[in-house]
Formats: sequence, C-alpha cells, structure tokens
Amino acid sequence: MAKILVLLCVFFSLKSYAQRYILVSDLDDTVKITNVSDFSEAVRNALFSTKAFQSMPKLFSIMGEYVEDIYILTASPSFLNSRVDHFLAKNKIQVREVFLRNLFRDKDKYTYKFSTLERIKDENPDAQMILLGDDVEIDAKVYKDFEQKYPENIAAIYIHTVKKNKLPVGIKSFYTAYDIALEEYLAKRMKYSDSFGVGKDVLISTKMDQYLPHFVYCPSKESDFKDYSLNGLSLITRQVERKILSYCRSIQ
Repeated sequence: MAKILVLLCVFFSLKSYAQRYILVSDLDDTVKITNVSDFSEAVRNALFSTKAFQSMPKLFSIMGEYVEDIYILTASPSFLNSRVDHFLAKNKIQVREVFLRNLFRDKDKYTYKFSTLERIKDENPDAQMILLGDDVEIDAKVYKDFEQKYPENIAAIYIHTVKKNKLPVGIKSFYTAYDIALEEYLAKRMKYSDSFGVGKDVLISTKMDQYLPHFVYCPSKESDFKDYSLNGLSLITRQVERKILSYCRSIQ
C-alpha cells in the first residue's frame, strides 16, 4: 500500500510539472482562405466564405489534444464576430476565445496584436505559446518582437508563406498544414501517426487549390523546401514535396 501511495505521489507530481501549451493563431490567410491583399476579394470572403486551407481544421483538432487552449487573434473588425464564429463552427474548430479588433479603439494593428498576446500570456503564465500567422502583414514582426521580450513563453512560431517575404531568424515558414505537423512531430509534441495522417491527406487530395489557392506563393523549386533528415517521415515528406512541386509547376 505504501509503495502504491509513493507511485501515485510521483505520478501527480510529474503531471503537475508537465509543460503546458497554448495555441494562438491568426485567422485570415493563416487558417481561412481570404486573400487580404485584394480588398474586394477579402471583403467577399470575410462576409460569405467559410473555406479553410485544406487540413488546417484537422491540424487544429490534433493539436487540441496536447495544447490546453486555442485562441484566435485576428485584426479583422469586431463587427465580423458572427461571421468568424460561423467559420469556426462550419470547420469544427473549437477555441477558447476569439479576439477581434475594435476599429475605433485599436487603430494600430501592431499594438493591438502585441498587447493581446501579453494579455493571453498573463492569463497563462506557466504555459508556452505556439504562434501561427502569415507573411502578408505584421504577424512575423509582432511574434518575433514578442519572443524577444518573453522568450520563455514561446515554444514555436509558424508563419504561412503567402507572399514569400523574408522572415526573422528562428521563425518557421509553412506552405501547408503538413509542414506544421512535421515540425510539431520533430518537437516531440505531435504523435507520429497524427503527423503522418496530415501528410497523407495532402497526398490523396484532389483539391490542391485549397492547399495553395491562386494568391499564395506556390513552391516550384526544390530549393523552396527545407532539407529534413528524418526517421519514419522521410518518405512521406519527399512524396508531399514532389506532389506540391508537380502541382505548382503545372499551373505556372
């Protein structure tokens, strides 16, 4: 009986010290297909579209197994709240909270996003943050500046390659959800089977334009991809890269 009590104490002690993670993600051109750079298309998609980048909802569901909470942090105006809620419900993305920008109070997007990240951090002082965004506007700068101020609070930063803009050192770029799944597997947060499953979805997809719609950078050179030396996922990673290369070359 004494041994059992000791083991239980050790178990709960280890559990209490396990690293906590939270996920904070931008919405437009990160999760949702919006095309922020084209005003008319962005307005139309903001109001009427519920299309997500292929496999992103699945990725969020998988990451939800090991991140404690998911937050959406978007610079979209607060009057779109019902449309954002509809998008999340349609794509079965469960989040703890959605932050939208008050156009009168939060005129500066950088200040709004940075201060909201600080608020989330203060509410989760012992958690590390996984940050997702895109390279269309200011996500990379906001996230990198936040990491420099609070390095102990950042587990990873992922930026969607839309414009192929140069990113600060240390930020990981991604073309599809599989790139994130692969990095999360390498970081020992995501299970092999889950990461493999996201890659398999790319391979069997007949809708590559929902992974790489017309307005995003479409990698057509082998040098566009990172050199991964992996055990287990090497083959599927090469297969995914070949499929993307083939698709991008076919539409040029």
